[in-house]
Amino acid sequence: MNQEFLVAKTCHGFNEFGTKRPMYMDCIGGDELSSWLVKVGRPGMIDERHLCAEIVSATLIQGLGLLVADHRTVVLDSPYLEGINSTLEALGGQQVTPGWGVAAALQEGAQSLADGVSYGKSHRPDASVLYAFDLMATHYDRSPGNPNCGTVNGRLFVYDFDQCFPDLTEPTPLFGSRKPWEVAHVAWRDLHIFHRQLRKVGLDKDAVSGAFSAWTDSWWDGNRPRIPVEWTSVADAIWSQAVQVVPNLDQFIHEVEQSLI
Repeated sequence: MNQEFLVAKTCHGFNEFGTKRPMYMDCIGGDELSSWLVKVGRPGMIDERHLCAEIVSATLIQGLGLLVADHRTVVLDSPYLEGINSTLEALGGQQVTPGWGVAAALQEGAQSLADGVSYGKSHRPDASVLYAFDLMATHYDRSPGNPNCGTVNGRLFVYDFDQCFPDLTEPTPLFGSRKPWEVAHVAWRDLHIFHRQLRKVGLDKDAVSGAFSAWTDSWWDGNRPRIPVEWTSVADAIWSQAVQVVPNLDQFIHEVEQSLI
């Protein structure tokens, strides 16, 4: 067993705030048992390509220096799956089949922006980097009504990435083809939670430049063991698309700025 992977042991219930209904589970990692929030496949809603996008995007965002929960691949299989499904049946939930899920560590003290938590100029560097990433990744699922981020100790805390890179996870591209750094005219940009704020205070170009410069092939190679071999082709496709912004960083930052006009 890859030491990067967890094994799901027990289920305690659902997070009812997410449409994907992630589960609170105790998972085994090495010799330790700890609690995680686990996403699994849901027919017609989320499959292993989306789960791959979740863990790869969380890894990419962590590489940008943003605050994100630790994400791990989790194994759903015997000898614990029967007990997990018995719990799910008692809770009225959908049974899960053997396979993979993605676990996110529970973050103490996190406050969601959906709960009215304010953000301001101190969050400008993080907001700039996250806004740039979301435009590049065609991640349209971060709006004022569904922020998928919060604050912890004065910094933005980011979560929920399964809708990133839809042109690589959906059967057909949703938004047409474009270069990853060509983001000035992304159709939904003004719906992003940070669009209005950054339009007022301006993009922190130094933060964006410094963050994306951290992406290197050697850095990615060091993180590939986090990904199941079955997901390698999708994971590498996501990386190959995302890393294209690095040699085009000046143009990318210009495009991000233009998206705010």
